[in-house]
Amino acid sequence: MGLIKKITIAPVYLEMEPDIDGFEGSLPYTIGQGIKLVDVNQYIQNADFSWASDALSKNRLDRFKQKWRYGLLHEYEAEEWSQSMPEAESQRLIHRAFLGLRMIRPTPKGYEYLQAQVRDVKKVEPFHFSDVEEQIFAPIIDTVNRIRIQDAVALTHILPNLLQVNESTCLPVHLAIENLEVGYISDFVHVKQLLWVTALDGLFTSDEWEHRGTWVATERIKHFVDPNTLIYVGVPQYLTPPNITVGAVISDIYEARNAFAHGKWMPKKFLQKPGYGGARGKHLTYADVLLEATSLILRTVIVKILKDDLLEFFADKQRVNDHFSKLGFVRKKKTASSRQAWV
Repeated sequence: MGLIKKITIAPVYLEMEPDIDGFEGSLPYTIGQGIKLVDVNQYIQNADFSWASDALSKNRLDRFKQKWRYGLLHEYEAEEWSQSMPEAESQRLIHRAFLGLRMIRPTPKGYEYLQAQVRDVKKVEPFHFSDVEEQIFAPIIDTVNRIRIQDAVALTHILPNLLQVNESTCLPVHLAIENLEVGYISDFVHVKQLLWVTALDGLFTSDEWEHRGTWVATERIKHFVDPNTLIYVGVPQYLTPPNITVGAVISDIYEARNAFAHGKWMPKKFLQKPGYGGARGKHLTYADVLLEATSLILRTVIVKILKDDLLEFFADKQRVNDHFSKLGFVRKKKTASSRQAWV
């Protein structure tokens, strides 16, 4: 048996127009680790799906050929008739890169992939594809996003460390990434909020009394992420989100989480407070704004950790606690006059 060229493809967005977002003239774009952002249409149009006629519906085949325009592609060599470690590793690489793009700029696109042998550009033989497209319940603001070339550039800076997360002992970052993903595939608002704030807690707090609680978490987050960071940047002009910052919403995010964690609904004051006019005429409340802000803050934190080589720092709880203790972000003994929230 000899080696043959194989590819793994994951589309990054459906129905992407060829002249939008600065892609024309920029592709293929090399991200790293053997992964490129490419126009995958030529591969899909020349793919022979006849072997999968029993498993692949006509609608699914039409969607492959009509909707898969841009995608992440990993090219490698493997045994022609074998499907083992090289194929699994290629799929892992593509999946991690896809998650990296979601951290940088989420879209409503769920993850799916296709693997194929490539004899030449006009003879593509798929041998595996994901069974069902994962459904994404993205916050409203994410549903209007498109992947831009600058997002691919940003991915090049975080991908090496993102690939190391599973191999490293940095469990807090590993769990934060998992919580982010599970939150995106859940359509329950309270589940998203709980998972995403739990991820932040896992990064910035610990189970020792002086290193846990709402005040400790929010102050540490505001130190790590500039509190003046805007929640909404670069949104379409037809949307009218509020001009608010991380520092303005972080305490409310924890108040909402604490309500859910103690068996309550979202506080009425957040549901009654207006948010903004969203896509397709939908009117959002401030509770929706808090959910979108939670996603932005968690994604910003993870990307910063990966970009700034902070995996070892966040893997060591003692080191994290010592760092923030020196800054005074620790829980102090509660007194009768204290009004800090220690939940």
